[in-house]
Amino acid sequence: MSHGSNDSVLEVVKNKLLQTRAEADKAQNEVERLQRLLIEEREKQKLPQQKLQYAEKEANEAKQELVFLRQKIAQEGAAREKARKDNNFLIKNIF
Repeated sequence: MSHGSNDSVLEVVKNKLLQTRAEADKAQNEVERLQRLLIEEREKQKLPQQKLQYAEKEANEAKQELVFLRQKIAQEGAAREKARKDNNFLIKNIF
């Protein structure tokens, strides 16, 4: 092989390597872009899920508050009924 043909072979190999590197860089950039999109999509999906979890938590707290209030109302009703009976007993026994 002559010196000139070696240079042309090296030039072809060099160009092919540069082309391959450019394609690899382009592919890497595309991978990074897709990864960013995936992360963004996951974040978008998390937001409604977090809102749902918050709403469920609020609903559970409201249910607990309702149960507590119903118990309190029942206790107050029982106390009023007892006071009424005691009052009637006292009225009957005084007169």
